Amino acid sequence: MDGLECRGDTALPTAILLLAGALALPAALLGITAGQPKSLLALIAPLAAAGWLAARRRYRLILRPDRLEQLTWRGRTVIPLCNTTAEIRIPAGLRAARTAHLPCLRLRREGRVIFSLPTGTLRSRDLRAMAEFFRQETDLPLRHISFLT
Repeated sequence: MDGLECRGDTALPTAILLLAGALALPAALLGITAGQPKSLLALIAPLAAAGWLAARRRYRLILRPDRLEQLTWRGRTVIPLCNTTAEIRIPAGLRAARTAHLPCLRLRREGRVIFSLPTGTLRSRDLRAMAEFFRQETDLPLRHISFLT
């Protein structure tokens, strides 16, 4: 089996980039025409959002029955899944806002957390596919899989 590839969610970084760009670009242009070069500092927010969007587009989580691979702009991290317990929490519905601070995937080995994935990192369809993958394709003991609705 080749594995399940989950990609990073780009909806929030795209929305912030569009909003920050729509507000900062006219402000910077008005400041430049008024002779205020410091108004170019307003472009810092859209540039930061563009960097966040670029990093989120490069994010990949590849799940295989024996290991998990995390690819970011910094490099690749491989975590073997032997002797590991998986905790999966998929927030949905009205209770999602109250549980957004909890990780959607946490891997433990001998009681210690070896991997934790924040809730807003992956696309929602990939979250559900990840939960099904851990249910069917791996022989890991699952502490709990909860679809909070």
